[in-house]
Amino acid sequence: MSQLSLLLKIVGSRMKAQEFFLLLKNKKPVIRQGYYDDEANVILALCNEMRLNMIKSDFAIELAESGFANKGVKSKEGMCFYYISKDPNLAVAAKEAESTDDHKTLGKFLDYPPCCIDFFETNFSQTHTNLQLTPARWETNLTKRVSDWCVLSHFPCSNDCKHSLSLTTTYFRIILEDNPHWAKELKTNLESNISNE
Repeated sequence: MSQLSLLLKIVGSRMKAQEFFLLLKNKKPVIRQGYYDDEANVILALCNEMRLNMIKSDFAIELAESGFANKGVKSKEGMCFYYISKDPNLAVAAKEAESTDDHKTLGKFLDYPPCCIDFFETNFSQTHTNLQLTPARWETNLTKRVSDWCVLSHFPCSNDCKHSLSLTTTYFRIILEDNPHWAKELKTNLESNISNE
C-alpha cells in the first residue's frame, strides 16, 4: 500500500493526507490543519509515530459555512488548528504568527509563494473569504476542494502564477511516484470543470 493510502486511512481526507505526505517528503516545512478534539488524538498518535511536532492553536473556530469552509469565528469551542512540522521551532513560530494575525509570516512558514501571500493580504476579508479563481488550469484549480481534490493549499494569485505552477509540478511528481492511481484521479477531477474556450 502506498504511503498516501496509509495516511488517508488515518486522517480521513485526501487533501490532509497529501499535506502530511509532502511534509514527510521535505516539500513543506510546516502544515496547518483543522481538527476537532475527538480527531486530534488520532493525529497526535500519527505525529508521534512519525516524529513530527504538533502544536495546538490557542483558539477554536466555529465554522460559518457547511462543506469546505474558509470562514469561521474564533471561539472557545469548535475546531482547532494544529501546526505540524519536523522542526518544533517552526511549528511554534507558525502558531504564534497566526495568533497575532500575521498572515505574511504564517504564509512563509507554510511555504506559500510571496506573490500569493500578497494577493491574500490584499484581498482577503471577513466579507471576502473565498479567493479561489475561476478555474482555467487544473494545476491551480481550487474549486474541487469541497470534494477533497486539490494540489495546492493556498490561494494562487493567478491561474498562471509561475510559483504556484512550480509547486504543483513538484507536488504532483512525488504524488505520482507514490501512487499513480491517486495522481490520475486527482488530475482527472481537477480537469473536469476547466473550460477549453
